[in-house]
Amino acid sequence: MNRTEWPLVVVPGLLASRLEETPGGNKIWDPDHLAFTVGLMMDSPESLARRFTPEETPGQAMKEPRKKRLQTPELIRRGWGGPSWDFYGRGIEDLQKYLLSEGAVVYAFGYDWRDSNLNSGKLLNHFIEEIRKEKIDGVLRYRFKPIVVTHSNGGLVTRAACVDGGEANIAAVLHTFMPTYGTPEAYTKFKLGEKTALGQILGSNHEEIACVGGAVKTMGQLLPNQIYPKGRGPWLTWDARLEAEAQPRKPYSLSDPYSLYLETTGRIGLVNHDTFNQNAMIIRNGVWVTNTRKRLQYIVNNIKEARKFHCETVKDYVHPYTYLITGTGIDTSVEARQHFEQETVYGVQLRSVARTERLVGPGDQTVSELTGRAFESHPNCRKSTLLSGIEHAAAFNDGLVITGMLLMIRQARREVPVDLYRW
Repeated sequence: MNRTEWPLVVVPGLLASRLEETPGGNKIWDPDHLAFTVGLMMDSPESLARRFTPEETPGQAMKEPRKKRLQTPELIRRGWGGPSWDFYGRGIEDLQKYLLSEGAVVYAFGYDWRDSNLNSGKLLNHFIEEIRKEKIDGVLRYRFKPIVVTHSNGGLVTRAACVDGGEANIAAVLHTFMPTYGTPEAYTKFKLGEKTALGQILGSNHEEIACVGGAVKTMGQLLPNQIYPKGRGPWLTWDARLEAEAQPRKPYSLSDPYSLYLETTGRIGLVNHDTFNQNAMIIRNGVWVTNTRKRLQYIVNNIKEARKFHCETVKDYVHPYTYLITGTGIDTSVEARQHFEQETVYGVQLRSVARTERLVGPGDQTVSELTGRAFESHPNCRKSTLLSGIEHAAAFNDGLVITGMLLMIRQARREVPVDLYRW
C-alpha cells in the first residue's frame, strides 16, 4: 500500500453534473448525450420547468460514467460518473495522470446544481468524510486531507461546505473561474434571456428563462450580492423615474440587492409579479406557460435563499489556504442599466417599462474579472493567476488552465503546514 497517497477532489460548476431522477433513475440532465440534449430543445417549456425544479423532479448526480472505459468499480466509487466528461474529462484525467507519481488519487463530486449551494455543501462534506474513512486491508488509506479544486459555482459549493464545518477536513482550495460574489451576467441573462444555444432549453427571452430556469435555486446565489466589489462604478444603475414607480416605493440600494431583485413591477426587480400572478402567460411564438404563480413563488423563495447564503452563512469566507485562477479577455457583462421607456399612443401614455442594457467588459464570458479576482488581496489567498482568452464553460479542459492547476496544487502541498495537512 502506498502510504503517500492523498486525495484530490474536483467540484464542477453549474449545469456541469449529469443528473438523474430519484427514485427511478430517468435522466434529468446529461450534456454528454447529444441526442438527449437535442430532445430537451424540442420539449415544452412547461415540461422543462418541471425538470429544472428540484421540488417537482427530485434528483441526484449520476454514478456510472457515460464512457465505457471509465465504467470500473474504482472510478465509479471515486465519483467520475458525476461531471460532464465533455467539459471536465480532460482536466480530471490530466490531473490524475500528472499527479499520479506524486500520490494523488483524483475524486469528482457531482451534485444537483439545481439545489441550493448550502445543501450541496453539506453533501460535499459527507463525500469528503467518506473519503476519510476509506481503508485498504483494514488500514485507513489516507493520512492527508484533500486538496479541493473547484470550477465556477463549485467554488460557492465548497465555501458553503467549509463554513458548515468542512474546513477542518480540507487542506487547501484552488478556485478556478469562480463567481465569488455573483456576477452581473446572471442578472442580464435573467432580464434578457440566454442568447447561446443553451437558450433553446433554458429560455431565449426574459419570460421563458424566468419560467424554465427561475426555480433553479443557485440562480439567486449567482446574482451579484451585497458585497460585490466596486469597479469604475456600480454594477447596476437605473433611471430615477423607474424607482419612483417601483413597488414597494422605497430607495433601492446595491448594498441590499435582494430587495431590489424582489421589486414587484419588474422595472428594477427580476420579474413583474402581476404578470406571473395571472397564472398563465405567453412566452414566445404563441407558446403558453400555465401555473406561473408557482413559478413566481420559486423565484421569490430562491432570492430569499440567496440572501441567507450571502448575508448569513458564507458571506466573505476564504479558506486559510486558497489559490485562485481567473479568466479575462472575453466580453462579459460587467454592468447593467435599466432605462425608462414610456410610449404614447393617440395622446395616451402607456405603462412605463424598463429596458435592460448589457454593458460588457473583461471577463471569461460568464464571470466578470472583477468578481473572479475578488480574493486576490485577501491574506488567505496564497497565489493567484489571471489567464486571458479562455472561455468559462471550456476552461477546466484547457491545457493552459490544467498547467496552472498543477503548479498551484504542488505549491499548496509545499505550503500547507504538516499539522494542518494531516488527518
